[in-house]
Amino acid sequence: MWLAQGDALREWHENRAKPDVGIVLNTGAGKTLVGLLMAQSLVNEQREKVLYACSSIQLVEQTTEKARGYGLDVTTYFRHEFSNDLFTRGEAPCITTYQALFNGKSKFLNEHLAAVIFDDAHAAEHLLRDHFSLRIARKEFSDVYAAVHALFKRYHDKTGKAGSYAELEDPRCHHLFLIPPFELHSQLGEMTRILHEARLQQEKSTMFAWEHVRDHVDTCCIMISGDDITITPPFVPVRSLPYFNTGIRRVYLSATLSAPDAFARTFGCIPEEVIAPTTTAGECERLIVIPSRANLERDDIEMAKELIDRRKALVLVPTYSRATRWEDVVQPPPRKDVSRYVREFRDAPAADSVKLLLAARYDGVDLPGDTCRVMVIDDLPMGVGPLERYLWERLRLSAILRTAIASRVVQSFGRISRGMSDHGVVIL
Repeated sequence: MWLAQGDALREWHENRAKPDVGIVLNTGAGKTLVGLLMAQSLVNEQREKVLYACSSIQLVEQTTEKARGYGLDVTTYFRHEFSNDLFTRGEAPCITTYQALFNGKSKFLNEHLAAVIFDDAHAAEHLLRDHFSLRIARKEFSDVYAAVHALFKRYHDKTGKAGSYAELEDPRCHHLFLIPPFELHSQLGEMTRILHEARLQQEKSTMFAWEHVRDHVDTCCIMISGDDITITPPFVPVRSLPYFNTGIRRVYLSATLSAPDAFARTFGCIPEEVIAPTTTAGECERLIVIPSRANLERDDIEMAKELIDRRKALVLVPTYSRATRWEDVVQPPPRKDVSRYVREFRDAPAADSVKLLLAARYDGVDLPGDTCRVMVIDDLPMGVGPLERYLWERLRLSAILRTAIASRVVQSFGRISRGMSDHGVVIL
């Protein structure tokens, strides 16, 4: 083990009884091994159930592969299946996804847990909000959309926004309207009737979030856009979940633990202890290229495409819609095959000039050394939901999201920079 890993484990062991502990280790400093050893140590201590949460199935598979390489037994849970019974017998931790942990019908809500390890804790904020946000898509629930839209038409007529609100009749409209709480309360009876008659609990796209918000619509934000209606709490009520009960220990692993205010918005608390051993791992040599600063009258994406034309390169974009701007160079892999595509890209020789495009995946892809020397980050690496978009675009409260965006940028650099002897080029 490296010295920083040992320092992190020793200091954590002295504070292991505390309910909330943060562990900060640079990308490439081996925090996965540290987290896995902590998880197994907690299992050994209590002979009870311990969860290790990752942000995607691809990361679950990658972490499981590492655990086996270290000689550690683990259970995995994703797509409604356990890989073995070691977790239920209290002999090994279970590696699962944030999605499996926080959806409204999670099987872990009724499990007696001893501890939860949150990997890549800096990436959890938008994942948690997604699970507490009920999205009613216009295409799928056209009658519900029309009824809710009509319900608040009179209010927008009275406030002088009749014209822009009427434009929502076009699904391509990008306007976003926040329904004020006082107006929601005045129409709450009718709103509740519309939602309950929609049978949201029976549709796969809505059943999990509906479980969280069905009794709390009156305390949620209602956002209406051209293609959907979103019902989301102003602050994600994670403290209402059993994972945050007294008696359960929580460890938050991160390369860039976000500012205290952002952390509190995500997990409803601030860690009592933050352990951040000094390490030079991850302090690599990077050349950062920003084509838009070149003062040339050319599109910076086209310039980036030229730069990576004859090179093996990773391209990161925030959404699948943004990925369409790269379709003449590379297509994103199917969602269920991301792990296979990452492995094939990693194993391909640099001389092949292959490309890999990933949408909204800024964590957990490890491409050290010659497996990848060039990376493109196209657009802000931020999973922004309707509420964040409203704060950013309409209220100009960009400072709220800056710390989150900054940490995602720094974190994304680590995809191709994995150690002190590593180096690479990042094109922004």
